[in-house]
Parts: sequence; C-alpha cells; structure tokens
Amino acid sequence: MSPPNIRRGRNPEACSACRERRTKCDGQRPKCSFCQERAKECRYPERLETPTTPLEQELSRIWDRIDRISTAVEASVPGQDELRMSRFPEDNRDAFDMLRGFPFMTVQDEEFMAFLGIDRTFSCHLVQVERSRDAVPLPTSPTSGLIISHEHAFHLLNNFAEHVHAWYPVLHGHFTVEFVHAIANGFPTSPESCLALLVLAIGRLFADGASPPQLENPYIGPAMQMLHCIVSGDGHLRATQCLLLFSIYFICCVEPCRAHDFVSMASYHLQDMLSIDCYWEKEQPNIIGNCYWAAVLVESEILVQLDLENSGSWRLSPIGLMPVSCGTWVVPLDLTTAQSPSSTVLANDGNGAWDELVLADLSYFVAEIAMRKMLRGCTLSARKGPGGGFEYAPVIAAELERQLEEWYSFLPRQFQFLGKALDASSLRGRSPQAQFLSAQYFAFRTSVYWPAVYQAFSTGKLDYALLSQCRRFFETYSAFIESAACAVYTCRPNLWTLCASVFTLSMAAIVTSRTPCLDSLVSSALLPCFQTAVRVFENVRHLSPSLAELGLILEGRVSWWLSFIR
Repeated sequence: MSPPNIRRGRNPEACSACRERRTKCDGQRPKCSFCQERAKECRYPERLETPTTPLEQELSRIWDRIDRISTAVEASVPGQDELRMSRFPEDNRDAFDMLRGFPFMTVQDEEFMAFLGIDRTFSCHLVQVERSRDAVPLPTSPTSGLIISHEHAFHLLNNFAEHVHAWYPVLHGHFTVEFVHAIANGFPTSPESCLALLVLAIGRLFADGASPPQLENPYIGPAMQMLHCIVSGDGHLRATQCLLLFSIYFICCVEPCRAHDFVSMASYHLQDMLSIDCYWEKEQPNIIGNCYWAAVLVESEILVQLDLENSGSWRLSPIGLMPVSCGTWVVPLDLTTAQSPSSTVLANDGNGAWDELVLADLSYFVAEIAMRKMLRGCTLSARKGPGGGFEYAPVIAAELERQLEEWYSFLPRQFQFLGKALDASSLRGRSPQAQFLSAQYFAFRTSVYWPAVYQAFSTGKLDYALLSQCRRFFETYSAFIESAACAVYTCRPNLWTLCASVFTLSMAAIVTSRTPCLDSLVSSALLPCFQTAVRVFENVRHLSPSLAELGLILEGRVSWWLSFIR
C-alpha cells in the first residue's frame, strides 16, 4: 500500500501549454479549453497508476468530493478565476509576465533546463522517479499493544525536540501528557496516538546519526495504520498535526513528493480552520497559527523546485495567526533522563528559562517566515530591453539587497553568521538553523546578480556596469556552496531542497563561467566550489533517486568544465 501517492483524481497534471503559462488547466480531453480556443497543441503527461488498495481508493474518493465542492464554490464567487490562477511563487503576475521566458534558477523552470542543455520536462521526470519509490511497509501485527519503555520513548522525544521542533514548532502545550498517556495505554487507535507514534518515528530517524534508508523504523508503520482515522475524521487540530508530522517525517526521509502529498492535505484542513472564525474559540488559536506557517514553509520549499499541486495556502497569509510561544510545547527538562514530567510542571508556562528556550526556537521560525515572504515577491533584478532581450536592472537589485540586509539586521545574535567579509567562514560550530539561514541568504544574493551574468552570457559582452555584479555572482555562489555544504549535514528537514539549490546554482555557474567575457573573472578559482558541490551529492545520493540523478549530471558537467583548464 502506498497512501502518500494519493493525488487529486480530477486533474493530476496540467497540459504542456498550461505548464508553460503556469496557470490552472481544466484537464479536458483531448484538449483543454485554453488549447481549444487558441488552436494549440495540447499534450498531457502520462497519468500515475490508479489507486488499488482500499485506503487509496477511499482517499481518492475524498479528493473527488473536495474537487466537486470546491468547483461549485469557486463558480459562485466573483473573481475566483483570477484567484485560482495565482501560483506560488509568481504571485506578482504582472512582473512575472514581463519576465516570461527568463531562466529562473530552479529545476522546474523549463527555460533554465533548456539553458543548461537538459530536457525541459526534467522536473516531471524527477517527480516520476520519486513516486516510484517503495511504499512504507505496514506491520503485520495489530498496532494496539505496542510496547516501548519510557526511557527509550523520552530519548526519541528528545531527538524530536532537538532536530525537528526547533524547525517546526507544531506541537501543543500539553502534548507530553498525551504522549505519556498513549504510551501507557499501548497506542489505541486515535489521532493522539498517531501523533505520539509520529514523534517517535521522527525521533528514530535521528538515532545515533543513522541515515533513513539504513534504519528500521518500527513506529511509522503503526502510524500509517491509523491514517484512516485521520483522513476520515472531522478535520480537527490533532488530525491536522498528524498530517503535518507525516509530511515532516517524509521530508526528513528525503522524499519530497510524499511529503508534499501530506502537507497539501494539512494545508487544506488549516485553511478551513482559518476561514471559520468560531473554530479558534474551540481549539488553541496559537498552535493553529504555528501549524499554518509550518505547512506554508514545508510546501513552499518543495514547490520552488518541483511542479506539484499548490494548495493555495499563501492566500490566507493576511489572516494567518503569527507564531507565538504561548500554547506551544516546551521542553521543561533533559528528556534523556527518562523522567516523565508531571502535569503540574507542564502547565507552568511562566518559567523564564523555558520561555527563553521557546523564544529561541520561534525566533528562527519567524525569521524563516520573513525570508519566505521576501522570496514570494519578485526576487529577479531583470527587465525587458528595447530589443526584447533581458537586461540587468541595477535599481531593482539595489532594492532587493536593501531588503535582504534589513532582514539580516533583525536576526537574533544566535542566528547571525556574517563576519567582516562577505563569506560564511564563521559558520563552523553554529546551529543548524544559522547554517540554513546562511545558505538561504547567499542563494538570495546569487539570484539577485544572476540577471547580470545571464546578460553577459547572452550578449558576449561585459561592460563596466556589469563587471562588479558578475564578480559578486561568483563570490556569493562560492559563499553559498560553503554554507550549503555545512547545512546539508545538519538540516535534515531541508536536505532535499538544499541539494536541489546546490545543483541549480552550480550548473548556472559552470555554464556561464566558460563564457570568454566572464572567464577572466573566475578562471580556476571556482574549482574548489564545484568539487565541494560534487562531494555534497556523493554523500547523499543513496538517500534519494532524484538526488542521485542530479549528482550524476553535476559530476559530468564539472568534468566538462575541467577539460577547459587542463
């Protein structure tokens, strides 16, 4: 059985023309409405296999009902067509339309793939490769009666707190009480037991530093067995938290497509909660806000690189509750001592030391939300030139740099990473969150200077106005590789997307650095960066078939690049 492979049954894939336009396709056969009206060729990718197991069929029927309901609702709301066509990350549609055809440095961008000499539909190929992976095996024995010692349970809970909760604080304040209750009662089938099992499963991923495929996980199978009570329930908060943790489990296992399937379902639940004001009175409003933004972050990271269905969660960001520490799970003592905290201790949210720990965790969470909000806007400093080509826009670049530096200035001290020079030399020994924020910072800057390099590459000319910007592109790329090489070993929840960014930025640097007008800026100075990028994939390719393919392509391009300097 493969529950995570559930997709919406009505229209799982857009046609090639609508993909290029990056708008919603109505999925009509043999031609969609857009292609019929404009006499365009309408090609659809091969459909995924139909659901075969009872659970898959049940989920598929649920998606069909949701589709019919949403279609009826959308048809009755004026202006809903325009809203429905908005797609992350191109919410600024006017700016995106002006830059249509520019190669954005992402795997899913067809123009960029063509620029690299790779098949335009490479992103679809990676999705197919990921979806062909083996499903999670279900246990043959009943879940009820599963026994785990308190000492081991709290050791795994400590792993979860250290490696995941700091990234995604989605657990409610009294979770530990429910956790202990689920363990004591043998995990009876319920959303609360499923949530406890998922925390154990995620904590197991980080046991003794073992990588996911090499470690048997006895908890994820029982959690999957409880999935039916999650998807067929009334969509309350515990079920939504379970869907989020399923997504986080699979993203930590370096399975982006399965993670996306679950985070999409969680996102739809959360959008329903945020749309119903009275729901906040029944559930904890603070943890709903944390869950909403966690879903936004997980989905956003995946959708940057892969062309998968967008749940539209960003549309409710104006009314989404901002993260707060009140009502969020805290870690009141060293859980490795295997002591079960009392309910009295857990209720004491006023302890200053605990508040500092929670605020430290949420400060990263807020910083990452702010980064994602910047990335949603137009982060490309390019414009259409008089001849129809793309030109570097220095005014836009200066504004983007100002926004990025302002974001950095508000980072708490523990997450600041810049030294006196523009490099990542101070990252050694810093927290995983600081390392990831550093990688994002330098990737952002590299994207700002990318249009200058692309203009020089396209025209074969490097004038004085472009010289410093092109040099900065390669400098910030070098800093990004240094940051990413550190972060990829410590940031398990973002490992796949980090590697995808290493691939795209490295490929852009490899191709453009061989341009005669740019060669003098880099010469052999980029070789250590390219070698580091190749080593990154050598160390993670066993975790994911898509990463293995990206690594092979990158290794081949680095060998091609070396042939020019020998």
